[in-house]
Amino acid sequence: MRRTAPRGMVEVVDLGGFVNITRIARFTTSLAVAAAIAGCGKQGLTTPTPTPTPVHGWEDLSLTSSFAEASALAEFQNGLVAGGSFFDAAGLQRASLVQWKSSAWAGPSSQPNADILAFGAYQGRLVAGGNFNRVGADTVQYVATWNGSTWSPVGGGTDGSVYALSPFGRDLVAGGTFLHAGDQQVSLIARWDGDTWHDMGGGMNDAVAALAEYNGDLVAGGWFQTAGGVPARYIAAWNGTSWRPLATPNDLNGVVRALYALRDTLYVGGSFDMAAGFQATHVARWDGTRWSPMGAGLGEFSTEPVLAFTTFNDHLVAGGLFPGGVATWTGSQWLPLGNLDGGVNTLTVFEDRLYAGGSFGRVEGGPNGVARWNPQ
Repeated sequence: MRRTAPRGMVEVVDLGGFVNITRIARFTTSLAVAAAIAGCGKQGLTTPTPTPTPVHGWEDLSLTSSFAEASALAEFQNGLVAGGSFFDAAGLQRASLVQWKSSAWAGPSSQPNADILAFGAYQGRLVAGGNFNRVGADTVQYVATWNGSTWSPVGGGTDGSVYALSPFGRDLVAGGTFLHAGDQQVSLIARWDGDTWHDMGGGMNDAVAALAEYNGDLVAGGWFQTAGGVPARYIAAWNGTSWRPLATPNDLNGVVRALYALRDTLYVGGSFDMAAGFQATHVARWDGTRWSPMGAGLGEFSTEPVLAFTTFNDHLVAGGLFPGGVATWTGSQWLPLGNLDGGVNTLTVFEDRLYAGGSFGRVEGGPNGVARWNPQ
């Protein structure tokens, strides 16, 4: 049941039977409207790069002219860290982790041997999960910590890819396609307490793609149909002891790829188009009691899922494989935020600027992989 596509990766890769091709298209709604919304309210770096230039609202950060696909972004040690698959980036022939700091890209010489798909934080270290099983000459099974200079394994790691990482209480939770964590038999999800990996109530019956803390629970999303042996299609909640469906077992009719908790609301993205009987194209919200649609949704086809959320200048922002790649929520409708020419896998805010990572290229041609929103 091994899949090679992560949470948030462009689905042009094999997902253990799920193969999706991105439809490249463009939003036609005025960029000026979205720009006004986005503008409201408020490790060893040695490789120089050209000064970024604005391109249709998104700045090209000149990561590479070869190949780049970013699957995870995070702030770490006063820099922006990007995880994914990068070639000829930051002075390295191949890299899975690079960092943007002081207007330059750089990366550690010791790199995981395959893609990083997710970042998390635990005890002051950056945690990376993905498809890798080595860092340099050292065996590191699919999950490792990085302190800014060296890599360390996490309790023997897992025996399959890690797609999602999230804190929960004092623990770190990992989800993916693995059946063992350390010396423990698990089922696609496990928690690390700093010393030992633990099973979580029997886990799921299919891959876990997204994790988030919400109202005291850990919520998991993915391809699964059951959690802890009980029906819970695509989304389930863990209370620290057992699993249950978030609401009723059949509320969503498609895979959940992104979860984002903001105050009392949980935002859910993926490839579904129904939520509790409502039309909800690839995005919906849960207030703890009921589901609500979000305008007309995002995208049209199942190959255009929502893969990421963040907040920027007090607005919810979504990224994915839908036309344009990024959209912002006004409270009643979605508006395009610029126009990236490929899939967006991950979003984050660093130093009060919005960053997107994915498989998109520059408007003028050539790979990019990471871009910064310019609201001017």
